[in-house]
Amino acid sequence: SVVAVHSKADFDRQLSSARSSQLVVADFFASWCGPCQQIAPKYKELAAALPHVKFLKVDVDECKDVSQQYGVSAMPTFKMFRAGAEVGSMQGADEGALRDKVESLAGKPD
Repeated sequence: SVVAVHSKADFDRQLSSARSSQLVVADFFASWCGPCQQIAPKYKELAAALPHVKFLKVDVDECKDVSQQYGVSAMPTFKMFRAGAEVGSMQGADEGALRDKVESLAGKPD
């Protein structure tokens, strides 16, 4: 499932509650961004297909501090984290590239 994040504290809590080996993917999106709306259902499908990965959604207007902290300047931007550290990043609503990137970083389910 996809977890909506509503604050920096919430985002930090989601990162810190992930197991050290677990991949966390954050979708930095804006409600007014067309490509963000187009990839949203695909992001949900990816989350369903990879239950051992934690998927987050971060509204850049609601969580400006989080998007600034991670240097998000274009939407959508996807950031991948493991053990609290950024391990990957991708800009744009390219479903195939996103799936490949997440799958390559996700590892096998425990």
